[in-house]
Formats: sequence, C-alpha cells, structure tokens
Amino acid sequence: MKSQPATPMRIAKWGYIAASVLFIFLGILFIVFPETSISVMIKLSAVIMMLFGIIKLVGYFSKDLYRLAFQFDLEFGILLFVLGLVVLINSSSAVNFLCIALGIAVLTDGLFKMRVSFESKNFGISEWWLTFAVSILAILIGLVLVFKPSNSANVIMAVLGISLIVDGLLNLCVAFASVKIIKGQYPDVIEINDFEFKE
Repeated sequence: MKSQPATPMRIAKWGYIAASVLFIFLGILFIVFPETSISVMIKLSAVIMMLFGIIKLVGYFSKDLYRLAFQFDLEFGILLFVLGLVVLINSSSAVNFLCIALGIAVLTDGLFKMRVSFESKNFGISEWWLTFAVSILAILIGLVLVFKPSNSANVIMAVLGISLIVDGLLNLCVAFASVKIIKGQYPDVIEINDFEFKE
C-alpha cells in the first residue's frame, strides 16, 4: 500500500497560514487607514477571499491526518470564492454587499470551526478551547457585519477590519492545532486487491 504524499497537505497548511496572515494584515489596514480608497480595499479583500477559497479547496482534497481542519472546506471554499468574485465584479458599489458577504463568510466559518473545536477535543487536542473561543468571537462579529452596525464609513471599515483579523486568527488556530502532517502517512481507505483463492 502506497503512503499518502505530504506535499498537498503542506501546501494546504502553509497556504492556510499565509492567507490567514493576509486577512489579519488587511484587517489592520482597514482599522488604521479607514479613509484609504474604499474601492481599492474592497478589491483587495475580494481577491484574498477568492485566494482563500482556492486554498480551502486544496485543503479539502489534501487528506490531512485528523480530517478536522478541512472537512467542511469543499462547501466553504466554493462559497468564499463565489462571494469574493461577486464582490470583485461589483466593487464600485459593494461596501454594503461586502459587509453582508464577509459577515456571512465569517459567521459560517465560525460555526464550522466551532464543530471542529468539539471534534478536536474528542481527538485529545489540548488547544481545542482556543479554537472554540475564537469561533464564538467570529460568530458574534459575523452577525454584527450582516446587520451592518452603522452608516459611518469609518465604523464600517473598523468592523470589517476586526472581522478579518478574527477570521484570520481563527484559521491560524485551526491550522496550527488541527493539521498534522506525518511523512509517509497512509490513506484512511485501504485498497484491497482481488485475489484468486484456490482450495
């Protein structure tokens, strides 16, 4: 039986980490420079969302050891990519839509990662509580975004920034705590060849 190649898992894990860091960096930009060209920030957000969607799809098909971090990433990767694409196409008038789209994305991610945290606890992963705590925070900030907290551009940009930072931290927690790469890992399904038995 052939062992599972580790390269796709490494790409998925480090892609997850890189995209999470980009989310955090973009969130800081939103908070520190709220008056920067909104259209530029929205386009950048959309591109990162699409990139993260692709990375999540890679993660889903990578077959990591625990099957925890990426188990919902087929659906969520497609959702994130589509939302990012729609925001990019409508970037000229997409502030309100970005709030709703990012709110839905962060809320959904928080709900999925909350379940991951419970399953991590069952696996004996000691850091499960950290993923759970940040998941709750992501759910709350996602709800705030969906219902749009204010008409003030600065407030909206700040909340968008916080949501990006929280979601980035959430995915970092999951990537470091739940994605285990073992060289020479074997697949979870054992392929049995047909043998001819003789009496």
